[in-house]
Amino acid sequence: MNPFDLRGPEFLVVYAALTLIILFVLSQFRRAREATPAVTLPPISDPYAIAYLRGGQKAMLEVAAFSLVERGLLSVEDGNLVTSGRHEAKLATNPLDKAILEFFQSKGKAISMYQDSRFQAVVGATNERLRQDGLVPDMAVQEARSREFGVAIVFLAGVAGLKAIIALERGRPITFLIVFAVLACVLAYKVCFPRNTKRGDQWLKDLSNLMAPLKRRAGEAAKDLSWREAAMVASIFGLGVMRASAYPYIGQTFPAADARGTSSSCGSSSSCGSSSSCGSSCGGGGGGCGGCGS
Repeated sequence: MNPFDLRGPEFLVVYAALTLIILFVLSQFRRAREATPAVTLPPISDPYAIAYLRGGQKAMLEVAAFSLVERGLLSVEDGNLVTSGRHEAKLATNPLDKAILEFFQSKGKAISMYQDSRFQAVVGATNERLRQDGLVPDMAVQEARSREFGVAIVFLAGVAGLKAIIALERGRPITFLIVFAVLACVLAYKVCFPRNTKRGDQWLKDLSNLMAPLKRRAGEAAKDLSWREAAMVASIFGLGVMRASAYPYIGQTFPAADARGTSSSCGSSSSCGSSSSCGSSCGGGGGGCGGCGS
């Protein structure tokens, strides 16, 4: 039977099934190309880099500012951030710490730093480091993703377009078909172009598993955490997991902070063991379908 002769609802079912198959194939292609054996994953003990991998520039800046508050280098005044004294920025050795301390020489909201251009150089350096480690896509990966997305779009749009022409010739509406086709293309884009590579997602899962005990402590006895441990928990799981009684300023100072932690299931991945350098560095210091035509 010619699928293009199906009635509207039946064709939408077929088109939905076709879309799911294509999305699955795209996902498998990306996994095969971008994932690497867990044993080869590089150790990362920098909470700022981890935060960037989890949530991009915004998450990285949030964790850095949170860390500076916990170290007493930034003060919180009525939900605003301000450098505690004149000389902290000069004493800071980390480039991001230094940039944030200089930014808050004048009192301001945390949100004011999220899109400020002065942080682009530091954020860009972090992105480059993660790119070299294969945790975020490089040019070759982006080109491969674009090719696969292009093929998927041609196929999905071609099938929907041919059915739309037939439906219009028969005087049938195509509203639902257009909606389905657009949705399919959007889903294909999301599958093809996530922020991280499969390798990066895998590393976040391993770190999440490794730091699960610290996360529990952040919810139960946060005052026992050093600022290094607190920064590591925040970098992996988000500021939203930090206990409000121990960090009461978070809700007011970082109102947009999320708790988008990564999956804590690591299984038997050997990289959990190899990432002990991360743990030691802490301790040290998601009406009908007839409108598609028939």
